[in-house]
Amino acid sequence: MPRLFAETYFRLDPSPDGWFLVQLGVSLVIMFPTTFALGWVFPLVLELAGARRGVAASVGRVYAANTGGTILGAAAGGFLLLPHWGVNATLVAVAAGQALLAAWVAYGVGVRRRTSMAGLCVASAIALVVLRPSWDVLLMNSGVYVSIQDIDRKAGWRGYLERVRKDNQLVYARDGLTSSVLVGFQPLSDNLYLAVNGKTDASSREDLETQIVLGHLPLLAHPDPQRVLVIGLASGISTREAELVQDLIDRWATLDPEDRLDLARRLLIRLDPDGAQTQTALLNDANALIALQHWLGGIR
Repeated sequence: MPRLFAETYFRLDPSPDGWFLVQLGVSLVIMFPTTFALGWVFPLVLELAGARRGVAASVGRVYAANTGGTILGAAAGGFLLLPHWGVNATLVAVAAGQALLAAWVAYGVGVRRRTSMAGLCVASAIALVVLRPSWDVLLMNSGVYVSIQDIDRKAGWRGYLERVRKDNQLVYARDGLTSSVLVGFQPLSDNLYLAVNGKTDASSREDLETQIVLGHLPLLAHPDPQRVLVIGLASGISTREAELVQDLIDRWATLDPEDRLDLARRLLIRLDPDGAQTQTALLNDANALIALQHWLGGIR
C-alpha cells in the first residue's frame, strides 16, 4: 500500500479531485473481491444448514450465529488481537482462521471433491503462517501520505525508501485501539521522534522548544491555575512541563484514548517516579468524556 500510494504520486500526480478518484478506485480493488465473496457466505451456509435441519429452523440459527460472530469478531479484533498481536499478526491470523473455517465447512459436507478442498484450505492456512511476507515496521509507519511530498520525483520510490531507512532506527512500535505508535532514533542528529499513524508528532530535538512552551503558555495566561486538563498525551513533554509547576495546581489530568502512548513517551522523557500526586491519567476520548460530565467537577 505505501508503494501504491507513492507510485501514484510520482507517476500520475493527481489533483485533489483526482486523489478522491484514486482512493475510490483502490478501495474498490481491495474491498470488492472480499465483500463479493462474503456476500455469498450467508446464503451458502443457510443452504447447507437448511438441507439438514429444514429451512425454518436453520434461518434462526444461522442469523443468530451470524449476528454473534459479527459482534464477537469486531470486539476481539479491536480490543484483543490488534492491541496484543499487532496489525501484521492479526491479518495473518484472521486469514488463516478463515481458511480453516472453510476447511471445516467443506469437510462437514462429506462430498469427496469437497473433502479434497478441505485439505487444500488447511494447506493454505499453514502456508499463510509459514510463508507470510515480511512486515517492514519503519516503512508501514513512515507516513507516506505526508512525507512523500519531500521526495524528489526523479528519485521516485527508491528515493523514498532511502529516506525511510537511512539514519533511522526502530526503538519502539505498538498497535493500539486507535492508532499505531512508533518511536524512532536518528543517530546523526541524536534525535528521538514519536510517530502516530505515520505522522511525526514530537521529537527530542527538532520541535522540543515548541512542546515545552505549550506546557507553560496556558498556565501563564491564567491568573490562578489550579486545575489542568491536558487533551492528547503525545510525547508527554508538554504535560511534564505543566507538572513542573505542580505546587500551584490542585488537580490535573491527562486525557488520551491510546494507552500505547504512555509507554512511548517514557522513551522520550525521563519521568519522576514520585510524580505529582494530583495527576489522573484517563484513557478516553475528550469529546465523549466532556459530553458525559463537566470535567471540573467530575475528574478526580
